Amino acid sequence: MSKAVFLWIVLPLLAETIVPTVAYSQAHRACYSFTKPGDVILGGLLTVSPSSAKNLCHSKINTNWLIKNALAMDFAVEDINKRRDLLPDVTLGYDLRDDCSSEELSLWQTLTLVSPDSPTTFKDLCSLETPRTGPVVGLVGTGSSETSIPVSQLGQLFEVPVVSHGAHSDEFSDREKYAYLLRTSTPDRLRVEAILDILEHFGWVYVALLYSADSEGIHGAMQFEASAAKRNVCLAMSSYVRDSASEEDRNEIVAKMLEYDASTVIVTFLGRVDALDMLQSFREAGLTHRYIWVAAQIWENLLDRQDLHEVTSGAIFLKFTNEPVPKFKNYVSSLIHTPWENLSEWSQDALCSDKDFTNCSSLHKLSLGHSLLGEETPVVNAVRAFAHAIHAYIEDVCAGRPNCIHKEGITGRLLLSYLKNVSFPAPGGEFSFNSYGDGGGAYTINNYQEVDSKYTMVDVGHWSSSTAGLCLNETLMRWQNGSREIPLSNCREVCQAGYFSVPRGRCCSGCHSCPIDTIVKGNDCERCGQTEWPDPSRTQCRQIAPTPMDYGNHVVILLLTLSGLGIALCALTAVLALAYRNHALIKCSSRELICVNVLGLTLAFVTGGLILLPPVPTTCIVAETGIAFSFTLSFAPTLLKVVRIYRIFQAGRRSVKRPRFISPKSQMTMVVLFVLIQVLIAAVSILTSPSKPETLARPNANGMMHVVELFCQFGVGFYASGLYNLLLILGCCLAAFKARKVPSNYNESKFIAVSVYSTLVLCLAAVPVYTTAVDVLQKLATVCLAVQLNAYLTLVCVYLPKLCAILSVKEGGVTLTACNTAPCSQAPLESVHRNLRLVDAIKVHPMPSIDTSVPCRSSII
Repeated sequence: MSKAVFLWIVLPLLAETIVPTVAYSQAHRACYSFTKPGDVILGGLLTVSPSSAKNLCHSKINTNWLIKNALAMDFAVEDINKRRDLLPDVTLGYDLRDDCSSEELSLWQTLTLVSPDSPTTFKDLCSLETPRTGPVVGLVGTGSSETSIPVSQLGQLFEVPVVSHGAHSDEFSDREKYAYLLRTSTPDRLRVEAILDILEHFGWVYVALLYSADSEGIHGAMQFEASAAKRNVCLAMSSYVRDSASEEDRNEIVAKMLEYDASTVIVTFLGRVDALDMLQSFREAGLTHRYIWVAAQIWENLLDRQDLHEVTSGAIFLKFTNEPVPKFKNYVSSLIHTPWENLSEWSQDALCSDKDFTNCSSLHKLSLGHSLLGEETPVVNAVRAFAHAIHAYIEDVCAGRPNCIHKEGITGRLLLSYLKNVSFPAPGGEFSFNSYGDGGGAYTINNYQEVDSKYTMVDVGHWSSSTAGLCLNETLMRWQNGSREIPLSNCREVCQAGYFSVPRGRCCSGCHSCPIDTIVKGNDCERCGQTEWPDPSRTQCRQIAPTPMDYGNHVVILLLTLSGLGIALCALTAVLALAYRNHALIKCSSRELICVNVLGLTLAFVTGGLILLPPVPTTCIVAETGIAFSFTLSFAPTLLKVVRIYRIFQAGRRSVKRPRFISPKSQMTMVVLFVLIQVLIAAVSILTSPSKPETLARPNANGMMHVVELFCQFGVGFYASGLYNLLLILGCCLAAFKARKVPSNYNESKFIAVSVYSTLVLCLAAVPVYTTAVDVLQKLATVCLAVQLNAYLTLVCVYLPKLCAILSVKEGGVTLTACNTAPCSQAPLESVHRNLRLVDAIKVHPMPSIDTSVPCRSSII
């Protein structure tokens, strides 16, 4: 709509609507203004008196409103005019009007300020002759969101910038709709942020929302709902309170609130009247000391008057707060010494009760109490913002020449651009407008509690958009019934360790348990490894400490006893063999091979003990090597002895020529070769694939933490050593089988055969037991027994008969066909044939003495 259309068509229609309304008010209250002449005039739309019936101005000016609004603007203008660094050679003036907190009067007063082209439009309403010397270049006001809407719309129509000190609604952040409106007041969205910070601080994530069905309540609730969803705050219910809501409507809200018993916090955007009605309904329903009210307004006066302490005990209230302007308190105090005739009509009206100003109070009534400190700041910041913008305008557009504004005037559109970019020191920090046209804000946080048997508001913290945000002193806070314990307001179960959250409904959640051997990963259970177990928080898997070997276990004691006994028997065998080293049985069995064989048996028993040591890389390698060499040292001599017996008797049947490589030296050389092959295999094994400690996990009997034990995991090289020893054992089996028809007197091979066959069977049985065992002790016992029993079989089957014969029978009484130290190769061929014919008559048992002078038939048994 163009300005011309508005002036000639719309204005007369508005005048017909407004004039009858204002005509009922007192003439002197509706028409006079508070002015100061100047080169540049700022219009002021300030509330100094409340509205009464039919949107008329109340007959009495409110002293506090006069101070924080009108006197604040007068102080700001005077302070700027005294400065030499701001607007030098330019006097700032003002034309202040009382809007009486009425939308209609705000519209009319705005028109009288910004529409000088139609002075006759409101000539019948009142005559406003002001001493201002220049046009109004900007407006300061109004003090509420409702009255700021028509003012900002007219300002945009006439291209006059408006800076509001009391418009809090978020709708003014719409820069397209309210392009000419800026504000020094705190926008509602900051109030929402402050409330959400408080909810987040106390962990209140499930709350109810009540709001008034007016512009401020609706926009505040909409902003809260949108922001709450982003901050993970869930609304149990959201309900508006209609203007003059019936008792039935209020009771319905109370009943709805009771359905959500998990919600104990109620966030409100309620006006004073709606808040009072709802609090009374809660009290009548007996809901005292149950809910925490978080309110965006202070209802202190209403609470005291209506005795609603038990309903609102512990409530949190947010109050707009500003740092006081320095010197303003002194300015107000200085008015006490101002002559009466120099006071404005507003000041005189505030101090007098009669229309003719005859019954007036002392000027001391104009005092700045503690409750008003900082209330003046938004108005002062608005005036200073205009002053800095005009100063920049003169510097740029007028090149620093103030007289150009008298000739050319100040363009509202251009002044608005300078206004958006102002920045100046202000109480509480640097002041500037953001992209939404807002100047930030802060809140004082009050807690309604009982102090010394009296309910009162206690300052417990503050919130600021320009500093660290929320700051609370929880030690000062008290909740329902004076409790110090922070109440809960959520329907999301706090899941203990081992549980994860599962949704239950729109806002709530429960907990689902995970198996005992799993951890919680997000909304799922993840099983730990075999050797791991969840930590106490059930968020990480930790390695289970291996269980050490229990050396008090009866199986371990048995194995160690067998090892010790075996070592003792090997020592006894070695001692007897050494003591009877010249005995025919010892010499005929090859003393050198006996020594190697007994060494292998001793190593087998020692290795059986080493296997039971705590597994570390060194002990694992030693155990692997010990097992490999014990078998090699045991079966390499055995193989050579059996082959030697078989070759001698086979050669004796064909000729009297001595077989090759049967001398002790040859036999020992071959033993060394067999052992060197094993050394080579063991060296390669240690270098490429050594045995190392590994873990073995098995379930606990009680279903709790797994039992983890360490054991030596043999490498690939160990199986190569085992294969080599298996070849030796199979060779012994084959040789023993072929030597089965050797005369019994020479048939040590039969005892060897029994030992070898038993060892082979024992090893074949041990392999599946070892591989399928789930207990480390079972594995170790299997290996130990396989090694030890093999050694015992050799001792029992090979050396026990020989030693018994040595100890119980004199050498001359043993039928050996006169075995002497002469080499078997020296025996006449006929004596060997004779022995072969007597094969069934010859036994290794006591027999009548024979003539030892007969040449040796054989030096081996």
